[in-house]
Amino acid sequence: MKKPILFFIVASLIISSCHNKESLKQPFSYAITNTQDVAMQKGSADTILPHFQLLGGNPEDINLSVSGLPGNVTAELSQVTGKPTFILQLIFKAAANATPGVYPIKIESTGSSAGPQSANIKLSVVDDCSPSFVDSFNVTEACSIDNYSYTVVVTATNTPYVIQMRNFGNYGYNTIIRVNLNCIDHTLLIPLQDVGGGFRVTGHGSFTDTSININYALSSDLNIEQDVCNDVFLRKP
Repeated sequence: MKKPILFFIVASLIISSCHNKESLKQPFSYAITNTQDVAMQKGSADTILPHFQLLGGNPEDINLSVSGLPGNVTAELSQVTGKPTFILQLIFKAAANATPGVYPIKIESTGSSAGPQSANIKLSVVDDCSPSFVDSFNVTEACSIDNYSYTVVVTATNTPYVIQMRNFGNYGYNTIIRVNLNCIDHTLLIPLQDVGGGFRVTGHGSFTDTSININYALSSDLNIEQDVCNDVFLRKP
């Protein structure tokens, strides 16, 4: 009985050895995956996580770089060399004076027997859209307490992507709130701020070229919610 068992063990070792030799014969190869386009406002940053996936052979060091960056836009790589498989953290930063536009960017890897490889993405720097909102708007407001109609005047600020609204909530022309705009996905945010009389507002919404839609909550200084409203802004003719 010992001879058949011994033969089986030897045969298994031979097959395993042959398999390992075949694996070693595979050339080193890898793929760059999980890339995506990037859109940023001036003065902001965005992060993507490209994957460098081993496909075959023994891992080798590859050198990483990014090309095609426009002026005043930088790319920070979490590492400049690596052996696949690994994930790269790639942070793009657009300065406040970055030039708006759409730019072809190349993520490149070199220095291995697999030869150079690259992945192409588009990087968009989106311009400040706040000046286009300087206007007067007719507002229709539906609140949990009552409904209202009034006029809001939108003015510019010295901060890109930020506007001011006068008479927001119909609390008077001297009541001014600041609204942060996301000109990429056309959304807005109203940070918590005072509107006078011991009350505060906070909200969020969306906008188009001709209208603004805002959901906001009014609360007292004790953070007790007083009212919840939906506002529809339409430019005055």
